[in-house]
Amino acid sequence: LAGLALLAARPGIGKGRIGLFGHSEGAIVAAIAAARSSDVRFIVMMAGTATPGEQVLRRQAEDLARAGGASDAQVEAILTAHAAMLDAVRKGADEAGMEQAVKKLAHAQIAGLPEAQRSQIKDVDAYVDGVAKTQGRAIRSRWMKFFVDFDPATALEKVRCPVLALFGGKDMQVPVTVNR
Repeated sequence: LAGLALLAARPGIGKGRIGLFGHSEGAIVAAIAAARSSDVRFIVMMAGTATPGEQVLRRQAEDLARAGGASDAQVEAILTAHAAMLDAVRKGADEAGMEQAVKKLAHAQIAGLPEAQRSQIKDVDAYVDGVAKTQGRAIRSRWMKFFVDFDPATALEKVRCPVLALFGGKDMQVPVTVNR
């Protein structure tokens, strides 16, 4: 909204002609801004979600595992570890707790990979440690805590401007079937 106000204050910019474009999580932000300000005259949402973050992340984890050839048992192990990681996010786990949750998920995901891919990871523990360090910080962010429980439908139902929602038919991150 601050960016919108800055743009609207510039000479030569028609205040009544400003729209927002957002991709993925940015599409959610565009919808939130449009729900809060009548100065947003249109939004373009590319691969924006319309379901709560937890459902989006779970679906992504499941779809990617299945696309990689994981068995039903491996997918179930991934989803169990995924749920534990999201619980850690909700509870505000400390760095060590979050890294532990991410490690369990990474191990489950690696176990679900086809052998040809799994064998490319020479030192699984070192790889998982690296993933846990880098992703653990990001997953502990305020945005992730917000995203997990936020339902974009609550913002979308308040949007009063025109919306162009774009999806890719083969998108496995934000499938159109559950986000329209």
